[in-house]
Amino acid sequence: MGERHLELADFEGLVNELFAFSVDGVEEVIEGELVATKYIRSDTGVDRKPFCVDFKFPPGSNLEQAVYRVHNEGLGEATQMFLAPYAGDDTGWYMTAQFN
Repeated sequence: MGERHLELADFEGLVNELFAFSVDGVEEVIEGELVATKYIRSDTGVDRKPFCVDFKFPPGSNLEQAVYRVHNEGLGEATQMFLAPYAGDDTGWYMTAQFN
């Protein structure tokens, strides 16, 4: 079975919910909070507008840019996302996933 084709609408009602992130072959699961969803731009000329979802992780999470297995009850079955860090401070780390 292939990966699910996700849309911005799949995430909009899940802002402020926790998601579980893991990397294949590693037992540790790290939780991150979905903090924002937004369209990146609307002038693409394709049916699906590119969008991104931003997550906040606890300080010291040590997450790297990678493909993560992601699970959330509202999202349903686990899927994979490529996450890249973009900011961090003493309150936590922020990572984003973009969907084109």
